[in-house]
Amino acid sequence: MQKFKLGWLLVVLTLGFQVAQSQLPYHQVINRYKAFLIDLDTTSTQSVKNWLATVDESGKWGDVDYRDQNSSSWKTTEHLDRLVKISVAYQKRGSPFYQNDSARKVISKALDHWMTKVYRNPNWWYNEIGVPQFWRDIITLDGDFLKGQQRTKALNVLRQFKLKPNFTGANLTWSADLSLHYGLFTQNDSLIIQASKLLAKEIKVSNGEGIRPDFSYHQHGSRLQTHHYGAAFLKENIRLAYELNGTPWAFPAEKIVVLKDFLLEGWQWMERGIYLTPGSIDRAVSRKGFLKQDIS
Repeated sequence: MQKFKLGWLLVVLTLGFQVAQSQLPYHQVINRYKAFLIDLDTTSTQSVKNWLATVDESGKWGDVDYRDQNSSSWKTTEHLDRLVKISVAYQKRGSPFYQNDSARKVISKALDHWMTKVYRNPNWWYNEIGVPQFWRDIITLDGDFLKGQQRTKALNVLRQFKLKPNFTGANLTWSADLSLHYGLFTQNDSLIIQASKLLAKEIKVSNGEGIRPDFSYHQHGSRLQTHHYGAAFLKENIRLAYELNGTPWAFPAEKIVVLKDFLLEGWQWMERGIYLTPGSIDRAVSRKGFLKQDIS
């Protein structure tokens, strides 16, 4: 959901963090992710201002299509995208909306609207991964003031994820990431351990799906997906390595080496200038604007 630069990825992979371990660091990991979301935000002040001004009393926006059922580009998730960006503005020091009461009221209304309607899509991916990813971010950003039934309902939407150990590659990473954060929010140690182990286990070089010996990336069988599923796999795992570093759930050092090698020996070479190599994104080549991604 964010655009990453190669330099940023390298910095995260080479940083080390010393953690005081007086107790299991649930909040420390959550706060790292919160800082990550805030630091990468590029939303304009005017956009946030417009969204705050145009939300109605029921907590929805008139220009969002809440009836859309498109299975490949679901317009209804624009509601959640705005909610995340307003939440960032509310939490970002120096923002005109930092700790602003009006912004907080809009966040609360928009939260309640989705939790009342619980919109769903015909595509399983949105219901089990896409929508829970938004709610992982919303709970991370707004967790300090989500209380009682509102917090319970928010966690229930996030809980739409399904942790499937038989998943591979990016699909496994997405579902285990959601499971990990749900475990952090609920302080469920066994779930955190299960998810972190699944994440680390999938960071490997093999002749199957995932990172290949030549540092290309396959998903859905022998389909080259280095800058499609492979990009998601790399970016999510580097972020997770950063979040978990120095904690009991940290990735082993050899897994960080695999990510570095994939980044430097494979992923970065499948681009020409600001354009991706068409053959490296499989079916995503048909998506408007997908080829133009500056990863320098």
